[in-house]
Amino acid sequence: MPAPRRLLKPRILALVTTAKCTAACDHCCIASSPRATAAIPIPRLHGLIDEAARIQSIECIAFTGGECFTLGKDLDALVHRADSHGLVTRCITNAYWAVNDRAAYQRLKRLRQAGLDQLSISTGTFHSQYVPVDRVIRGASIAVELGIMAGIYIESFAESTFDKDLIWQNRTLRRYYNQHRLDIEENIWLPNQGGHGVAQLTQPPSLNRFARGRKTRCKTILHTITVDPRQRLVACCGFPMSYVDQLILGSVEVTPLDELIGTADVDLLKMWIHVEGPERILEFVKTKDPDFQLPTDVSHICATCTRLHRDKVALRVIAQYSEEVEERILSRYARLMHRSRHS
Repeated sequence: MPAPRRLLKPRILALVTTAKCTAACDHCCIASSPRATAAIPIPRLHGLIDEAARIQSIECIAFTGGECFTLGKDLDALVHRADSHGLVTRCITNAYWAVNDRAAYQRLKRLRQAGLDQLSISTGTFHSQYVPVDRVIRGASIAVELGIMAGIYIESFAESTFDKDLIWQNRTLRRYYNQHRLDIEENIWLPNQGGHGVAQLTQPPSLNRFARGRKTRCKTILHTITVDPRQRLVACCGFPMSYVDQLILGSVEVTPLDELIGTADVDLLKMWIHVEGPERILEFVKTKDPDFQLPTDVSHICATCTRLHRDKVALRVIAQYSEEVEERILSRYARLMHRSRHS
C-alpha cells in the first residue's frame, strides 16, 4: 500500500456526545441504551468545538448519540458555542422530548435561540417501541415552524411493521416536505456488527450492495469525521466505528482536534472508498483472486466497508496491487475535494 498522505479536509464534525439513549432499539448500530454510560465530558465538548472552528474546512457540527437531548441545558450551550463560531449546527434525536405541543415548542425554541439550524429525527419499527410516532410528527412540525430545517428518517428492513403512511400521508408534514422545509427519507437499517440485536433483520435481494445501481462511493468517509464517547477520532460518519480499528485516526482526549487533523495521514484505501466505494474495491480484489467470495448478502454500505476491513485476503490483495489504481484514485479524490470546497 502506498504511503499515507495528509489530505484530510473534513467538512462535518459529528460529536457522539453520549452513548446513553432513552431507547434501546434492537440492532442499534452503536449499541446505545438507557444503561450506556460512556460520554464525552461537557468541558471537552466545548473544547472540541473551539478546535473544530480552527479547522478551515469544517462547516458543520452535528450533535448525536445515543440521545444528545439527554444533555439538557448543556446541549443548548454547546449549540450556542458552535453557532458563535459561525458553524452550521445539527442535532440528531428520537424526539422523546416532544411529549406535547408546549414541551416540544419550549425545548426547540431554546435550541433555536441558541442557534440550531437543523434537526434530524429517527423513527421506525424499533424507535416507535420507545417513542410514539406522534412525538416525531410533533417535533418535526414545530421545528419547521421555528425556522429549523428538519428531517425524518425512517428505518427500512424487510420485517418492518412500521406504518410509513403515518409520516408520508400526514398533511402538515407533506406540506413542509413539498415546501422543501422538511426532508423525509427511508434508510436501510444497519445490522449491529457487534451482535447487539435479536430481531430478524433482512433486506430484499434487490437492495444488496452489488446489485445494478447500488455500488456507490461513500460520500461521508473523510468528509464527515466523528468523535466517539471514548474520544477517538473516526474517519467517517461513525456507524462502524466500534468495529473497524483502521478507521480510527487517533485520540482527542489529550491531543487537540485541529492538531490531530493537521498531522493525520490519509491512506489510499480510505480515499478509494470515498471515490469508488467498498463494493468496487472488493470487485477489484476478485479480479486478482477469482476464488474470492464477494459479500453479496449485505445491503448497507457500512456493512460492506466493515467486511472489507475485516477480510485479511482482501487487504492483502489491495496492498499488493494498489499501485495499479493509485494515480486514478488520487486524481479523483483531488477533484472531489476541489468540487466540495466550491459547492
